[in-house]
Amino acid sequence: MQEKILIPKERIAILIGKKGADRRQIEKLGNVKIWVDSNSNEITVNANDIDKIYFARKVIELIARGFSPRSAMKLFNDKYCAEIIDIRDFGAKERKDRKRIIGRIIGTDGKTKRIIEKETHTEIVIYGKTAGIIGKPEDVDSARRSIESILSGSKQGSAYRILKD
Repeated sequence: MQEKILIPKERIAILIGKKGADRRQIEKLGNVKIWVDSNSNEITVNANDIDKIYFARKVIELIARGFSPRSAMKLFNDKYCAEIIDIRDFGAKERKDRKRIIGRIIGTDGKTKRIIEKETHTEIVIYGKTAGIIGKPEDVDSARRSIESILSGSKQGSAYRILKD
């Protein structure tokens, strides 16, 4: 079985890693074979088991959404999960609206993002039109609720209170 995944051109080198080390590590941990076509930005994942393809695909998609390979590979451990939030779902269809709302998630000098990450023991990446979260399921849920409250227009203080509950 195989599956093809398109990723942004600027993320291909990150997926591959220095001298192919990250790609080999994903292949080893996921028990899959990965081919990279840098002309079409297409990644092909091949394995005998659909579950192996599923998890390798998730890892590759997380790398494509801005996570480091080391962070994305945490998904091979069943204690971790990830979630991607599409910022456009919260009314930020225009570029200027997305920039404003992303600025609210990040906060002054990254303070809001750091507080959410620290309180929930997660890793958060803002890339393009999405916010991604990696961590343990209950932590990802708390971080997601906090980010969604900011995206819905709540003040950062309200988002921090969600983290305390």
